[in-house]
Amino acid sequence: MKSISMVLLFFTYLNVVLLSILLSILFYPVSYGSLGNQTNNPGLAVYYFLIIIAFTFLMIFLMRKKMEIIIKGIYYFVVGLIIFLITGIILSYILTNENIILLISIFLGVVVPVYVWIRPGWMTIDILGLLISAGAAAIIGTTLGIIPIILLLLILIFYDLFAVKISKHMISLAEGSIKTGIPALFIFPDEEKVIVRDIYEDGKKSAVFMGFGDAAIPSTLLVSSLVNYTIYSAILTFIGLMLGLFILFYFMGKGKPLPGLPFLNTGALAGFLLSILMGYI
Repeated sequence: MKSISMVLLFFTYLNVVLLSILLSILFYPVSYGSLGNQTNNPGLAVYYFLIIIAFTFLMIFLMRKKMEIIIKGIYYFVVGLIIFLITGIILSYILTNENIILLISIFLGVVVPVYVWIRPGWMTIDILGLLISAGAAAIIGTTLGIIPIILLLLILIFYDLFAVKISKHMISLAEGSIKTGIPALFIFPDEEKVIVRDIYEDGKKSAVFMGFGDAAIPSTLLVSSLVNYTIYSAILTFIGLMLGLFILFYFMGKGKPLPGLPFLNTGALAGFLLSILMGYI
């Protein structure tokens, strides 16, 4: 059954990447160049990294204090904000009335997180993860220039290795996310389950997991290469990312917790570097 879960995870990941490309085309006129002359500021990579660190340790602290309501409130607010932004940009291509666009965006930004909060089934969380991962990748990839994105991916390779293999706090965060039912991981159970809490049985995981960030973060480089350079650069970045994913899946099959970004970011970066060497940039 695990092989089926891995196949489902692969196609979900592929859909995140493809949807991020589609959304980037829609987001480009709105977000591209919005930071002005700061777009390629390397300091933005450090800024985004510090935000990730702060959010991660805040969640871990609240989990240890068993403040589940506060955890969910913060997390679902972030989810709702991303849904709000995605909806608003998409509707701007369909509707002309700004008030209607705002109302629909607010409505979905509230209703979707509330629904997932009430019914945190694994399929619901996976669909939500696909949308917000692709949306976040499209927003960041069209907003930041290629330099801060490359630096951010490099920083996160080493951070993910430290967080999973040395401090192991990322494993604690992932397990806490599942137990509290917050949407932070793609989840494909080996047996059919409805409630995320039920996926843990006798202290053993019975599902295949991958963090939303593992899909969103490397996809930002793919988006940025597309909007800043050529389709050929994006294709090579995509191929590199997929090769990194296949290598990650090979090691995931051995059943041990692994940091995903060292494989995925490295693959995407290698593909992008190849596009430079081939003269597509």
